[in-house]
Amino acid sequence: MKKRITVFEYLLIFFFFTFSLGELGRISFFSGQINFYLYEFFLILIIFYLLIKNQFRGLFKKYFIHSALPFFVIASLSLFISFFHYSATANLIAVLYFLRLFSYFLFLGLIYNEAKKDKQIINYLEKGIMFFTLVTIVSSLGQYFFFPNLRGLFYLGWDPHDFRMVGLFLDSSLAGAIYGFLFLFFLLYKKKTNLYLAILLLIFVALSFSRGAYLSLIAAVIIYFFVHRHYRYLVGFLFLFAFFVLLAPKPFGEGVNLKRTFSLRSRAVDLKSAVKIWRRKPLLGIGYNHISEEKNKQLSLPYLPPSHANASFSSSWAIILATTGILGLISFAYFLLRVVKKVPLFSYWLIFLGLFSFFDNIILHPLILVLSTLILIIL
Repeated sequence: MKKRITVFEYLLIFFFFTFSLGELGRISFFSGQINFYLYEFFLILIIFYLLIKNQFRGLFKKYFIHSALPFFVIASLSLFISFFHYSATANLIAVLYFLRLFSYFLFLGLIYNEAKKDKQIINYLEKGIMFFTLVTIVSSLGQYFFFPNLRGLFYLGWDPHDFRMVGLFLDSSLAGAIYGFLFLFFLLYKKKTNLYLAILLLIFVALSFSRGAYLSLIAAVIIYFFVHRHYRYLVGFLFLFAFFVLLAPKPFGEGVNLKRTFSLRSRAVDLKSAVKIWRRKPLLGIGYNHISEEKNKQLSLPYLPPSHANASFSSSWAIILATTGILGLISFAYFLLRVVKKVPLFSYWLIFLGLFSFFDNIILHPLILVLSTLILIIL
């Protein structure tokens, strides 16, 4: 007798389908100040489904939720204090950002606990990641060969990214992070059956021309091969990656110039702005997430022109420091250490994401948070 598909399985199917849309599934309101992904609708439904199914029992005893509590207590306190210094609109936007971040951690804890009771869930998640990977590969190839110039999206706040592979993520850093993340998945977890997929994703990393992705991925792989004493594989990886980078087409333009300095200067200015904001409230920060409002104040503008970086800085660590202070940064680091203690293999993904997050807002990006959640549960 054929097994009936459960409500939970249906929710996962719709979740992975909408998640695979990347930035195409992103809906913006109030000139980009509020953003919502289609998959987040199903993420919320999954959270409510599991809460009701388990009758809210032992919620804060779940391992990952418990480990993240110190960070969210500090972030909540910081956000509450900030209410007296910002407008009602700014406070509403900040609360929505905070609730989104909390929902992702809640999603992690609930799915992880459910997977411990039903091992079949891990099989569903693996299939979901495979589906996401195949969609990413096909769409990235289509974008690179048929839409190598994204200047038509500049008015929507996206960078042009001429002759760079960005797929449905419309940003080279995010695309490089996802390609590198999936490369590690097939290299470290699925290494026996999907070596060709790993090599293809390594080519995609090279074609993203994201130097942050290059450096972070090389560091993570070097550490992994050294720890496991696979020195021959390390030499092979470095040779192969260098070959792909050198062979990658570089028609013209600053985007494919690996010696470009403009992006480095802009990041330096952005980080200087973050430090300036943090020094005003070093312990608890300005509240997660009031960055857009602060940027407007610094530039003396009623609002910033459309950009998908308005509510962030060029570093996830700078975002955490500025919005939750040094106490928030320490508590977030504590959570990550607890994660590594629970799932040691994830440390290599964390090295990749952590280093990359010094150059861009990677570890806090919604798509990366989802992938991290799925990998943590599978491992």
